[in-house]
Amino acid sequence: MSISNSKPFKLLLLTSFIWALSFPVIKASLQYLPPIPLLWYRLSLASLIFAPLALYGWKTSGEYLSLRRTALITFLGLSGPIASLTLLYLGMNLTYASRAVLIMSLNPLITSIILNWFNRQNNKVSLATIVALTGLVAIVSEPLLTNGAPDYPRFSGNLLVLSAGMAWAVYTWASKIKYAKNIQRNSPITQMTLAFLGGAMALMPIVYFMNPKYVLAPLSLTLNPKPLLYGILYLSLISSVLGFITFEAAAKLVKPIIASRFFYLQAIFGIPISVFFLKEPLSLVFLAATGIITLGIIRRENENRH
Repeated sequence: MSISNSKPFKLLLLTSFIWALSFPVIKASLQYLPPIPLLWYRLSLASLIFAPLALYGWKTSGEYLSLRRTALITFLGLSGPIASLTLLYLGMNLTYASRAVLIMSLNPLITSIILNWFNRQNNKVSLATIVALTGLVAIVSEPLLTNGAPDYPRFSGNLLVLSAGMAWAVYTWASKIKYAKNIQRNSPITQMTLAFLGGAMALMPIVYFMNPKYVLAPLSLTLNPKPLLYGILYLSLISSVLGFITFEAAAKLVKPIIASRFFYLQAIFGIPISVFFLKEPLSLVFLAATGIITLGIIRRENENRH
């Protein structure tokens, strides 16, 4: 996509920045609230926006949604986006936002590998892919490679974040290939609405068990401190709703493979923000691995263009 085609370029650039900023916002918000309640608030508030938008779309487009199809889309949403977000939040409670955003920005790479594996196509892995994966392994293993005692909790956090990326990749295969014929007539807003509503309902008993006040008196726990309130509002309204809208608007104007490449930009935005505002450290392992990943991704994208 040329820069002259400015509308999708600007929309994808904006989406990348919105989603990149969500990583330091999540990390900062986790200082005040555990991962699962924080995610539940995000899903619940975003659902209040998604549901009316989906209802309006159903009325204007005549979209068909049977009980069986509703169950399938909800299941895919729970096993995909919601499972991915749950793993991400649990992982970010243990690791740095800068590491999480770098790992998750490699979703196009992870998704490509998993799609090829499921489809049993192009099993030959290119040198560029091996280089990028080597950098990814180094990032995940960084807590074990730096000076001093191994930081096993942070290593576990990196593994959870990597699992979040893999869960999203499997969801992409399931929704775009395996069950594409079953849900292709249903809009992205329908799929996201059912995922968020299903996630909010599934997590509610867990959140209530952790602390009934999270469910019965949410305002008393979220209005103060202000950073937590701002974090929840950003994650719900900006990252979830606005990020979804801008990405889907751009995705209608460009090929999916082009749109997916903008995921890499999340690391470019998210790492400096996390380091500057959250004072996260930059180890030699992290810097070297980031460089290796960059070289691998650039080489891989150049190969794909030919």
